[in-house]
Amino acid sequence: MNRISNLLARLNHNKTVSDIKAASFQPGQILNGKIIKLFPNGIASLQVGSQKIVAQLEASLEANQRYWFQVQPGVGKVKLKVLVSASEHEKTGDESLSSLLKGLHIPINAENMKITRYLLKEQLPVHKEMIEQAAAWLKVPPFAAAGLEAVKQMVKRQLPMTMATFQAVASAMDSHSLTENLETLGRLLHTGVLSNTGQQLASFIKEFIPNAAEQNTVMIPKEDMTGKKQLGKVKDDLLFNPASFVNHIKELVQRIGYTYEHDVIEFLQVLSDDRFDSTTLKSLLLNYIREEPAGPARDTAEVILHKITGLQLLTQDSVPIEQFALQIPLPLPQKTVDLTMQWSGRKLDNGQIDPAYCRILFYLDLEQLQETMVDLQVQNRIITLTIVNDHDHLKKMSAPYIDILKENLQALNYTLSFVHFVKPAEYKLKQDKTALPVYHSNSYYSGVDIRI
Repeated sequence: MNRISNLLARLNHNKTVSDIKAASFQPGQILNGKIIKLFPNGIASLQVGSQKIVAQLEASLEANQRYWFQVQPGVGKVKLKVLVSASEHEKTGDESLSSLLKGLHIPINAENMKITRYLLKEQLPVHKEMIEQAAAWLKVPPFAAAGLEAVKQMVKRQLPMTMATFQAVASAMDSHSLTENLETLGRLLHTGVLSNTGQQLASFIKEFIPNAAEQNTVMIPKEDMTGKKQLGKVKDDLLFNPASFVNHIKELVQRIGYTYEHDVIEFLQVLSDDRFDSTTLKSLLLNYIREEPAGPARDTAEVILHKITGLQLLTQDSVPIEQFALQIPLPLPQKTVDLTMQWSGRKLDNGQIDPAYCRILFYLDLEQLQETMVDLQVQNRIITLTIVNDHDHLKKMSAPYIDILKENLQALNYTLSFVHFVKPAEYKLKQDKTALPVYHSNSYYSGVDIRI
């Protein structure tokens, strides 16, 4: 599982998500339930998984029998349509699933069985159109591996069920990092004659991922004589200056184009030349793809564009909470590494993220320490830090820097409470309902009866 998928999976598999699913249903969702008791006017109590619910049925059924149901649109009490019988003593798992596909008028084959089984396991709506779309999308080789997880995220975030959206989300979740894709594109661009946009794109990639001879510095944006932002070099002591490093990350986010659409809207509203930078990675990719003929370089540029767009789509802005995941090529002193980050924080009345209450998860691939995860939680500006890594002596090596970290955070009006060092096998992501609410989609039904 790649880092973006890992982040989302960690956030989705927790008690709060289960509680939400138990108390809410979406139209189209398929349920396997057993009738417990029948009441007048088509009302029945059912056992669905570990939960008991009261629902309105569209047909007369028998008590103590198991059926496949589909949630119908409406408000108030859950309305269920019976698809087929799925009595435990009559059918095995595959036979019951085959009956369900037959009831939905979906061809019974291994591919459709796999997709339907996945959707049911994740408690997602199951429609004939969705299964047909997913089957077609999964046939595209680059997206097969992350395909089902991409479909899941699209449904949960109520994204448009289109091929373009699927490509973007699947690209964001595939195993190839943004840095790897940029390195590949950089090599391809240097093998042929380049247009003006191609030259700009190649120059941009070279600045983001300098060659080994130049990797003794860190790249941060600065302004040239014309006032336009360029990538400049500073000494690696930037890493020990928290304020500068935060600004550096913000600039990288903007330069890649994660805020591209927002910047375009602001530019159109203000119509001021200094409000919009047209040389972000995303804008250069859009222009390059529009101008260049088909070929390996154009294909790779499309993959990078899809990845950036997919990460934008996976952002959840649900008042009062904002969450986003992104990936940044971070040029450190010895090499460029991938910084994958998931941020969750509550929003203030002015629309800004509250810096006193938030949570950030970082994934880093470091040259010596290898894969490292940092779980940073902020409560009332008090920080607890958990560093997850397999290195046996990391705690001892880090000890001299803890006081420096405390001092630097104090300068930013934060207090470091403690730092934990744990091995991946020992680490379990705990859910903090205040700092890190879960990803979930809106539902038409809420507050339904859970206990009879």
